Amino acid sequence: MVWLGLATALLLWSAFAARAKRLDAVAVLSVLCILALTIGAVRVYPPRHETVALVAGTFAAALVLWLSGSIKSHARWAALCIGVAAGLFSLFGPAQGLFP
Repeated sequence: MVWLGLATALLLWSAFAARAKRLDAVAVLSVLCILALTIGAVRVYPPRHETVALVAGTFAAALVLWLSGSIKSHARWAALCIGVAAGLFSLFGPAQGLFP
């Protein structure tokens, strides 16, 4: 469950931490990954636990955005990749995922 919150935080951070406030490739990919992660998490986790993890990840991303401001493009790409990896591990990992 922690991996789901971490993935949500990293994906939201990479989506909304741009210097310019316009949509670019990282933001679009991050939002699409968040949607896919949420749809996949509905099948794996109970709704109450999933909601807690997604809300916690959203608050963590908001806090990091407030503290750090905008980040460079390569850091946004890194956050996107690490967020996708954490999301895939939360869905398919050995502890709580589809393949225990």
